[in-house]
Amino acid sequence: MTIAGAIRHHPPLGLAVAGGIITMLVAFAPLVYLPDVEVEVIRFYFGGGIGGLWAVALLSFVTVVVFLAAIRGRIDLIRVASIGLGIGVVTFVIAAIWALTIDTGALAELPQYTWVVNHRWLVLASTVVVPVASLWLARRLDVI
Repeated sequence: MTIAGAIRHHPPLGLAVAGGIITMLVAFAPLVYLPDVEVEVIRFYFGGGIGGLWAVALLSFVTVVVFLAAIRGRIDLIRVASIGLGIGVVTFVIAAIWALTIDTGALAELPQYTWVVNHRWLVLASTVVVPVASLWLARRLDVI
């Protein structure tokens, strides 16, 4: 089966890949859009919470790799649904802890970067896609 055929036959696979990529893009947005902010402020922002934003981005990358392997037919779909759900929930929990505990005060003082105050909620919202897609896949496979 081709990649497009696999995604057409199981839409949650494509949704999970897109969700993982979007989470990585949203997570790394401050690195691109905050070029003149001190490195210590960025390091503090990315390192807050348990594992910080780096852990969210890394787990999102792992999720993309796992779901792409399923699209290529290298992993059983039931196993992918359970792995995706587990990684997705862990990613969401890490992102939630980071979003609730990070202090955006240093970044909020910069008037041209007021969007960063809401960045944490965008990251948290983007992590919801993978567990939802995994549940949808498990439902389509009649596992739950």
